Amino acid sequence: MAPLFPFVPIHDGVTAAQLRFEKPLLYMSLIMVACQSDLDRQSDIARLVRYEISQAALVRGEKSPALLQALLILISWNHIHIHLGGQLINYLQISSAILVELGIDKEAKHRSKTSAGAIGDLGRDSQVERARSLEERRGFLGLYWTNSITKSCLKDITPIPFSRYADQCCRILESTMEYFGDAYLVRLVHVQRKIDKIRDILYTEDSVYMSGMSIPLVMGVSSLEQELQTLEDSLPPAVGVAQLLYLSHQSVRLYLRKISLDDRLFHSLSCANDGNATRYSMFRTNLLSSCLATIDSLMSLVFALPTDLVLSLPYLHWGQIGHALLILTRLSEVRHEAWNATYVSSVLDPRAIYVRLADKIDEVMAAGGSKMPRQRLPAILGSMAARLRELSESPKMGLGISEDVGLVSDEDFINDIISNMLNIDHLY
Repeated sequence: MAPLFPFVPIHDGVTAAQLRFEKPLLYMSLIMVACQSDLDRQSDIARLVRYEISQAALVRGEKSPALLQALLILISWNHIHIHLGGQLINYLQISSAILVELGIDKEAKHRSKTSAGAIGDLGRDSQVERARSLEERRGFLGLYWTNSITKSCLKDITPIPFSRYADQCCRILESTMEYFGDAYLVRLVHVQRKIDKIRDILYTEDSVYMSGMSIPLVMGVSSLEQELQTLEDSLPPAVGVAQLLYLSHQSVRLYLRKISLDDRLFHSLSCANDGNATRYSMFRTNLLSSCLATIDSLMSLVFALPTDLVLSLPYLHWGQIGHALLILTRLSEVRHEAWNATYVSSVLDPRAIYVRLADKIDEVMAAGGSKMPRQRLPAILGSMAARLRELSESPKMGLGISEDVGLVSDEDFINDIISNMLNIDHLY
C-alpha cells in the first residue's frame, strides 16, 4: 500500500499497537484498506472509519496531521466505501479546512501586522510559527495531488494551486529522503503540477468567452507539448510503481490534448475560406489524433500493470482510467472533416478497449482470489467489468442499451458506468 501512496508512510520501527495508540484513526483507515480478504468486513470497517472521522472533524472539531493522514487514506481508496454514499468532495473540503487550521498550507513565518485576525488574536505576540515537519509537508502535497487529479479527471472543484511553498516542500523532501518513497512522491507531484499550467492557459474562467482558435492559443498548446515531452524524458524506467508515473503523465497529456474536443474553438472553421482556417483545421485534426494516441498509450500501461499492483491501486488512478475511457467515447462523436467514428475505431476500437479492461479486471479478481490470504477487489469494480461487457455488445455502432431510456450514446452509457463507479454527479 505505502509504495502506491507515498504521502502517508509508516516507519518500519512503528508497531501496529503503537500506531493504534498514537494515531487510531489512521490505524483504522489502514486496516480498512488492508482487509481485502473479506469484503463484508471491509465494508463494516469503512462504515466505522467514516463515522469516527466525521465525529472527530465535524463534531469534536479536532485538527491534527494524523486526522489529515486518515482522510487522505479514505480519499485515496474511495472505491472501497463509495457504496456507502459518495463523500469524496466533502472529504477533500474537510481536509483543506484542517490544512488551513493547522497552518501547514504555507511556510512558517513571523506574524505580520497585516495578518488576518480578530478579537481572539488580541494580546498575542508577533512570533515565528513552528517549523513545518516532513510529515506535515507530505500531508500538504498529498492533498494537492488528490485535489489536482479530482479537478482534472473527475469533478470541477476549486483547485489547490502549486505554490512556492509546494515547490519548497518537494525540495526539502527530495534533499532529506527520509523514506525511499519520497523520491516517487516528488515525481508524482511534479507530473501533476503541469495540470496547473495547462489549466491557466486553456481552461480558465475566461475560456468560456473564447469564440475561436487563435495563434497565441496554438503557440501555447505547442509550448505545453514540448514541456510534457521534456518531463517524460526525465522519468525513470517504467518498472514497478514507476508505471503509475507514466500513467499519470499520459493523463496530464490527455488533459492538454482534449482541448481539441471543444467545438466552440473550431465551430467556424468549416465555413471559413482563409488560410488560417485551413491551418487551424489541420491543427485540430493533429490534436484529435494525438488525443487518440495518448489514450492508446495510457490503456496499454493499464493492461500491463502487474496483478499485485492493481489489487491495491488507489482510487485516483482508477479515476484517470475512467476519464480516458470517457474521452475515447467523445472522440468517436466528434464531427470534423477528415475525422469520424469509423476512423477512431480503425485506430483504437472503443469496444475492444472495454472488453480488454473487463478482462483485466476479471483476471486480477481471479488471481487475487487464489492468493492466501485472498485479496479481492471492491465489488464495484466487478460491476464495472460486467457493464463494460454490456456496452461492448451493444447491437448498434455508437449506441448502448439502457432498459430505462432505450437507445443512448456511447458517451452517455460510459459516463453512466464511470459515474456510478466513481460516485460523482458529472464527468466533464
